[in-house]
Amino acid sequence: MDMKKIISLVITLMVLFGFTVIYQISKEENLIVGTWISKDEPQWKWVFNEYGKCFDYYNNQLSETYKWSIETTSPQCGQEVPVGEVFSYLILVNVNDPKDEYCYEIFSLDEKILQIRYFNTSGLINMRKQD
Repeated sequence: MDMKKIISLVITLMVLFGFTVIYQISKEENLIVGTWISKDEPQWKWVFNEYGKCFDYYNNQLSETYKWSIETTSPQCGQEVPVGEVFSYLILVNVNDPKDEYCYEIFSLDEKILQIRYFNTSGLINMRKQD
C-alpha cells in the first residue's frame, strides 16, 4: 500500500471516529436536559436546561446554579481520565465561583436513569428523571 492510500485511510478513520464522539456527546446532552431526583435523597434534585445551566435544589430551595457540560477528553478537573467511546464526564462549574467545580464520570444516562460517580470516590450517585 502506498503512502497516499495509508494517509487517506487514516484520515477517513479519524473523521468517522470524530463523528461518533460528536454524536455521543450530542445524544447525552439531549438526554440530560430535564429534572433529575436522587434515588437515595428524594429531597435533592438537579434541573438541567438546554442553555447549559444546572439548578441544584434541596427541599425545593435553590442551593446553587452551575454551568454544565459533558466532556470526553482528558484531563478533566486537572486529572488524567480514560478516553474513548464509552467514557464521558459531567462537569459542573458554579456560576458565582468558577473555582467551585465538580467532575463526575457518567456510568449510565438514558431517558430515565442518570448514574454518575464523583471523581476520586467509589460511591455512585443514582438519579431518576422526573416525569
